[in-house]
Amino acid sequence: MGNTPDYNALLSRLEIPHPKESRPLLPLTLKAMGAHSKGFKAALDWLTERAVGGRSGASKDAVRDAMRLILMNLVDAMFSRCWIAIPGKQESYNPGGYLHDRLHLSARSVKACLDALTSATPPLVLKERGYVDFFGGKNQCNKYFPTPDLQHVIWDAYVAIEEPIEPPYVEFKKPDAAWKPSQTDIDRLTKINEFMKNHSWTGKGPIRLIYSQNPIRGGRVYTRFSQLPMKKVELRINTLIDGEPICEVDYVSNHSRMALVLAGYEPPADIYEDIRDRLPKPVEREKIKAFMNMSFGASDSEKAFNACKREKINRDLFDLLRDTVLRIYPRLDSYLFRDLGAKLQSLEGAIAIDIMLEGVKKNIPVLPVHDSFAVPIKYESWLIETMQLVWSQHVFNASLPPNYPSVSMKYPKTLA
Repeated sequence: MGNTPDYNALLSRLEIPHPKESRPLLPLTLKAMGAHSKGFKAALDWLTERAVGGRSGASKDAVRDAMRLILMNLVDAMFSRCWIAIPGKQESYNPGGYLHDRLHLSARSVKACLDALTSATPPLVLKERGYVDFFGGKNQCNKYFPTPDLQHVIWDAYVAIEEPIEPPYVEFKKPDAAWKPSQTDIDRLTKINEFMKNHSWTGKGPIRLIYSQNPIRGGRVYTRFSQLPMKKVELRINTLIDGEPICEVDYVSNHSRMALVLAGYEPPADIYEDIRDRLPKPVEREKIKAFMNMSFGASDSEKAFNACKREKINRDLFDLLRDTVLRIYPRLDSYLFRDLGAKLQSLEGAIAIDIMLEGVKKNIPVLPVHDSFAVPIKYESWLIETMQLVWSQHVFNASLPPNYPSVSMKYPKTLA
């Protein structure tokens, strides 16, 4: 990351994330205990001594290794804005399981670390107690998030923290024995990740294609980099790739634009403005955007409306937007409220993979962020041209005239 902003001060402006925003412990590594990690090392030393505390049950080395891993995950939690779920039951650490075989953790050493963090004065982590999810059929384990006191000490180690880039690069959120990753997917993601190993960036880790359901429903590309904050604090755009400032190029109204093309329309320059100009009363652009995205993703009109209510779109406005959109684009009747979201995400994922592979050919590191991409600023022109070309190859029907997608750019700013 850059060396001017105080990222801890910036992150302190953000609200504590909701506990539903959580993830398990990751196998993170710390490249070196350098200038960026003095506070982290001091915290690690102090907390390890506190956790061991004369106890003979867990060795100091095992406790230190566990504390290092937990602290690295808490640093990552600050930036990715999520809680860390850590099981407390002994069976979660039995041989054959992820925590034992992959992370080399024991229940005893983890408990000693968590006790040290929670019993400090003031406590160094917030704790959200787990519960039994009778409806979901799973036990929800305890979740942890660093308090400002701990954040202030350990935040600057983030620049040195990485997740090992190693397979699997194609995963299923809901494993199904009937579905296996295709060799083509594996080969393409392996090529991208092997290339990216030789580059550096904030939040470095594998680039994965993850299927939320089955391959027919499509997969989406994920990275730790994409989790860096950008809405309330423009943090991600102020990080570096290979030590260089970056730009981020974004497809404008991507899902709506793709849906219009699939329906046989030539999209206008700004779909949401086109709709707004034809409404009988002023409506915020963001509400039109929310309506379109919710309506493509929902399987019926009522589900779309329930989703839109979260964006403060009442029934009258929902009906007005639906009727206006279908009057302007009547063929969208076959695409709205038809659960099109997964197909559009799949198309988005395929486009992202091809853009990254083009980067491999040109020796240009490209990081995906859903429907936008980050590269060192010197490659901005190449990225815009590649994004437009790959999008057109995937989306446009031969019967339509060439019409490249609109893009917008973000650049680093002075953070204060």
